[in-house]
Amino acid sequence: VTKTASLTWLYDGWTTDCPSNAVTQTVTVNPGPTSAFAWSSTGLSVTFTNMSTDATSYAWVFGDAGTASAPNPVHNYATSGTYTVELTATGACGSNLSFTNITITDSTNEGNIGVVEFNDDLVVNMYPNPASTQLNVDLNLKEAADVNTQIINSKGQLIYTQQNGNSNAFHLNYNTSALENGVYFLRIQYGDAVFSRPFLKQ
Repeated sequence: VTKTASLTWLYDGWTTDCPSNAVTQTVTVNPGPTSAFAWSSTGLSVTFTNMSTDATSYAWVFGDAGTASAPNPVHNYATSGTYTVELTATGACGSNLSFTNITITDSTNEGNIGVVEFNDDLVVNMYPNPASTQLNVDLNLKEAADVNTQIINSKGQLIYTQQNGNSNAFHLNYNTSALENGVYFLRIQYGDAVFSRPFLKQ
């Protein structure tokens, strides 16, 4: 984000013969990385989908002494159980850590792709994620509000915007067939709150 800062010197007793001049300077603020990921399992084999932003390297810890540095690793666990998975995303402006507990068994398929609870006021379910031709979004708010949603690409360019009216529950769908493969962001705005969540187009 690029902003212009202005500084003006003012002195007591200043007269119109000695006007104060503002000095401006352009300041570029680079965003720090955001770590985020989703996962799905087939038995004890778990596929991790990296949804981090503004990062160039990744450090995975799978909770069973296994590690990886690939963006989207597949990890095979030896036994059923609950494991704490950590992802540290590192970019030019620092690092960010996210983690979650996953529970897997050798006879079932599990995962959390698409389901995110932002806070007590907003719950979002995005599916399928990764998306191919369509992205479905269920929004549930604690109180009714006017909700605006936008789709933004990884370069920060606005792809689509939609005003969704006033309610506390929304079911939205977006045609993603024309989007190029890559990471996009769903921006959700209601009242003074703004949230963004990445999704993957494949």
